[in-house]
Amino acid sequence: MVIDSLYQKLIRSFNSQSIRQIFLTIVVLMLCINTTIAQEKKEIEIINADYLKFTEIDGKKYTRLVGDVQLKQDNVLMNCDSALVDKESNSFEAWNNIHIIQDTTHTYAQYLLYNGTTKLSTLKQKVLLTDGKAKIQTEELFYNTKEKLAYYVIGGKVVRESSVITSKRTYYFTNTGDVFFNGNVKIVDPDYRLISDTLKYNVDSDIATFYGNTTIYNNDSKILCDNGWFETKSN
Repeated sequence: MVIDSLYQKLIRSFNSQSIRQIFLTIVVLMLCINTTIAQEKKEIEIINADYLKFTEIDGKKYTRLVGDVQLKQDNVLMNCDSALVDKESNSFEAWNNIHIIQDTTHTYAQYLLYNGTTKLSTLKQKVLLTDGKAKIQTEELFYNTKEKLAYYVIGGKVVRESSVITSKRTYYFTNTGDVFFNGNVKIVDPDYRLISDTLKYNVDSDIATFYGNTTIYNNDSKILCDNGWFETKSN
């Protein structure tokens, strides 16, 4: 698949240690995902609501749902307090107590805009994504349910056991366990601290691969380096 080949190109970009190339590849990957998925269309299903009403806003027809709302598309179940469904564009907005369930991945927020054609969720306000391996916390998260890719670009943190990783931009491929960080990257752990500009972290192996100027503080030592890897759980 085109997306698979672009993911491999992303990995090669990190291996080539070109920061500009890395994040240019990520942008192309985002565009490719949206273009590819836009060719697929499956309607969003309304599973449950305490109150349902057909309404019209500015000449456009919507379905308003209130109370214990459950919507579904493919293997993704989406719960909320209220929602406004646009059947024509195969999308909806949802408010309060958002809970998206996909396999072992659970995502929570207070606002959701979901596009059923691109499979892209835009979540805002106290966003939390957890899959049993890591937790992502931010105020705005984009999650592609087709490719199982979550990312933020306004700052946030990823929690992996005792380690907390903060950055300006983060891209988490939940299928592979690879997390790509960029912009003021910091790992804080009871046993060490790491500061870098660009970092790849795998939540399965707990190996951090860093690019560019990096400082590692470990006990009483300070290590300065440009590129390399760090086994975070065997420091």
